[in-house]
Amino acid sequence: MPITILKTNKMTKTEILNDLEMLIDLASTTHDSFSFNRITKIKESLESLWTNEEMYVEEIKQVLNYDETMFNLNNISIRI
Repeated sequence: MPITILKTNKMTKTEILNDLEMLIDLASTTHDSFSFNRITKIKESLESLWTNEEMYVEEIKQVLNYDETMFNLNNISIRI
């Protein structure tokens, strides 16, 4: 029998956070303090990582003057 590999779509940050929040609520409801604490820590770490990543991207865009640079690159015409 051949093995079928399921293709899955990548989750967005919002979907990941929503799923983690659902798992946190489930762990809280079932009084599973280990899972609750672990999932909460993972969620907080991801939020912090993503915030730092977004700040870094914005800083790079400012340093490179990204919007103006992209505009200029898009408007380059080569004459032969």
